[in-house]
Amino acid sequence: MRLPFLHTGLQPKWTTKLSPKNVFAPASYTPREWFHTFGRSAQAAGLEAPLAALARLADGVADTSDFDVIGERWDLAERLRTALDAAGLDHLESDTLAKTLSGGELARVTLIGALLADAGLLVLDEPTNHLDAAGRAWLRSALAGWRGGLVVVSHDRALLAQMQRIVEVTSKGLRAYGGNYASYRTQREAEDDAAKSALSHARTERERAARRLRHEHDTIQRHAAGTLRYAKTANLSSMAKVHHSHRSFCGSQDSVAISPESVIIRLALLQLDAARVTQPSRHLSGGERLKAALAGALWRSAPAQLLLLDEPTNHLDLESVRAVEGALADFPGALIVASHDAVFIAALAPTHTMQWSREGWRYDPVV
Repeated sequence: MRLPFLHTGLQPKWTTKLSPKNVFAPASYTPREWFHTFGRSAQAAGLEAPLAALARLADGVADTSDFDVIGERWDLAERLRTALDAAGLDHLESDTLAKTLSGGELARVTLIGALLADAGLLVLDEPTNHLDAAGRAWLRSALAGWRGGLVVVSHDRALLAQMQRIVEVTSKGLRAYGGNYASYRTQREAEDDAAKSALSHARTERERAARRLRHEHDTIQRHAAGTLRYAKTANLSSMAKVHHSHRSFCGSQDSVAISPESVIIRLALLQLDAARVTQPSRHLSGGERLKAALAGALWRSAPAQLLLLDEPTNHLDLESVRAVEGALADFPGALIVASHDAVFIAALAPTHTMQWSREGWRYDPVV
């Protein structure tokens, strides 16, 4: 299904098919980044028009078109207030200027608008990128109660743990896996084990074929040596050419390993292939630039003693996140990581945590 780009701050002008029975319903899409400048919170949530219609109705100045805008959402203002409070935004009102909101607050307001849009399908693109731990917990709880269709584009493993089906996008196309993230990892690991087994079998067969060729080569050499002893001098040159030709042919059966430069190998460990290594940095994605910078810090001749990482997983796919986890596990220096990815933090095995709240910073050792 190909979906047009639509921000929840705009009124939906399109529908999407929800079932094989040609049933259509409005769809709401929340992008990963915001490129619009919103006036007030209600506009950021995409609820400005129905809230304004409800206000005109309460003032006794509504017209017939307002009833069409409101639809069945007579309690929208109350539901918005409840949703803002549940999301930890009790200090906000529908007329709060959007420019005064933080990125995380704006993200929550936008998501609340999507949840209150009465859409049949909700499409979320990296919805947790700008949310703190409390915001992510709120979103998981809100989505657990969502009864419509849901498509989530995300690399947040805690969020993916709630999904019923995972579709992986690779250079080879789409691959669907039933179940949540844990089930997906189990299936992927089984596929990887099967691929490794097939590769090992192919390698064994290749080595067996190479041994057979060497045996045939040795047999022919012995036969040729015996023939040469009795050959006439005029035939020696011809026989030598045959022998040399055969030796060259058999030698070509052996694989010759050409070791790439160390930097290419290490970048490959971070899921950055050789084709991308030679590209100018301006042609790399944000995630690829991060991996290149990380490789430079980890594996230069004088490795860094301290790494400061600010939300390093935001622009990485799952395999790259796991690769970065593996690379950082062997880092001998100190790490300071700002992240809301709880699974990523746990993989780094930190010694201490610092968490911000309205009361200030809290510094605790990890037990």
